[in-house]
Amino acid sequence: MNPRPKVKLELSPADKAFEVVSFVLLLLLWVLPVSYYSCLPQIIPIHFNAAGKVDGYGIKATIFLLPAIGLALFAGLKVLNRFPQIHNYAVKITPENALKQYTNSTRLVRVINMIVLFIFALIVFEIIQTASGKSSALSIWFLAFTLLLILVPVTFFTVKSFSLNRDK
Repeated sequence: MNPRPKVKLELSPADKAFEVVSFVLLLLLWVLPVSYYSCLPQIIPIHFNAAGKVDGYGIKATIFLLPAIGLALFAGLKVLNRFPQIHNYAVKITPENALKQYTNSTRLVRVINMIVLFIFALIVFEIIQTASGKSSALSIWFLAFTLLLILVPVTFFTVKSFSLNRDK
């Protein structure tokens, strides 16, 4: 088995923008619970069912669980993007297509990272709103919205990967 080529990738302005927005979302993900922690009741909603209704409660310190997961995800995906040759690809990676495929794959990872951090920030915001009595549930559309936010870019970048392979 031939090892995949290692290619030095330059960040485009779009890649840099995704990185900056992700970092800002990560900061927001931490600022929200820190800012509202003292105002939260001792027991807060920690889980919502598919209809958006609260179906689980926990101590208020659990408000930091999603920010902690978000930080680990942000760091892990940042490290993963330094090694695009180890990503999974639906096409064979060759020296001729490596640059385009790696660029496409790392951009997908950046976009997914940004979207997940956005979703986590929305969930933390909704937990705070629900715990404060300003809301009683997530929108019925929240689940569909989050699934679309993930599936659309994954589909787009997967289709793009196949088209990049045809453009030899």
